Amino acid sequence: MSNKAKKFDKNLNKKFSQKLDKESTKKVKIDLTGHKLKIVEQDIYIDKIKSRRFPKWLIPMILVIALSLALIWFVPVLFAKYQIQRADQYDSKQAEIDPFLQEADAVVNQKSAAIWAEPNRQSLRVTSGVYNEPVKILDSQINNGYYLVELADGVKGYVLADKLTLNLNSYNVESAKNKVLLINREKAIVSDTIGGDVIAIAPMGSVLYADYVTEQVVRVIIPGGDIGWMSRENLVLLDVNQAIPEPEKKQADIFCSSALIFINAAYVPGGMDMSGIDLPSIIYLAGKTNGLNIPRIMQKQAKYGTQISFERDKYDMPNIDALKAGDILFFSLDKNPANLTSAAIYLADGNILYASGNQGSIQIVSLPANEKIAESMVIARRLFD
Repeated sequence: MSNKAKKFDKNLNKKFSQKLDKESTKKVKIDLTGHKLKIVEQDIYIDKIKSRRFPKWLIPMILVIALSLALIWFVPVLFAKYQIQRADQYDSKQAEIDPFLQEADAVVNQKSAAIWAEPNRQSLRVTSGVYNEPVKILDSQINNGYYLVELADGVKGYVLADKLTLNLNSYNVESAKNKVLLINREKAIVSDTIGGDVIAIAPMGSVLYADYVTEQVVRVIIPGGDIGWMSRENLVLLDVNQAIPEPEKKQADIFCSSALIFINAAYVPGGMDMSGIDLPSIIYLAGKTNGLNIPRIMQKQAKYGTQISFERDKYDMPNIDALKAGDILFFSLDKNPANLTSAAIYLADGNILYASGNQGSIQIVSLPANEKIAESMVIARRLFD
């Protein structure tokens, strides 16, 4: 190689070295055709390789491990706390609705269930429980087909075992949207909104819980835990925890109207529905549907409200001029307040809603025209101011 060629080669290498030091190179094309060299230069940039402190897969693996630990440890702990909180809220909700439910063992699964003084139908019928009413079973042993039970207002007696269900799901307020109160006569509960079969009859005063409500119908949980449908007519919808509103000062007329629903119903001592009822039960139901917590037993009713004094004339007839609509009256054949035999609701103008042993149905009776009934009046109580 000639000295000229060696010198050219040396210069060319030097030029390449300078370009690489600047982190770029030039493409070099050498055309050795003949003795001429053709050099075409083009920049080529080489990115620096960045150093990594840890592998790419490490961060995702850490996240997966952390998530797994959360699922295994923290989530179950939080869920357990949530369940405990829900249970506490549920117990509290039950207590707010009816403290008696904390001790209740069964509910009435019929339109009404007679409560007897002894475990047989030949004994005195004390009163009745209504559809879906909770009861506490005092003796788990069935006696002659009867359970010994206690109602929420303290009444005790015997009820046929097949009139009750031990399933309390109809009072499962956790899934309920509203509390439903029937305020008029009785109402069918059907299996479907269109063409459904009648699966139960709820009488006036029944309290149920609805898990679905529209402007036309409600879906209620019935004794045993199944569901049924009712139209909205004659139903009062309340919040689950809401008590029945207390009556206003002028609600005596509404109380009387509620009682008058039972005109011509069969008189049955201790009955509690349209198929048979007595005046103490009418007083109880008319009070319940109007926000009054009146006892269902006549002797206790005679101590409810405010005592009204009245005088008797020379013929021993009571002066009823001071009576007002909605007052409740009590009668005794021997005129002894300790031996009450019947009750009545005063309407107006001397008329009362009344029935006794010699009547076959609930009727409006004029006190002035029935001296025998009038002279046996021994107690008058006022429910409304």
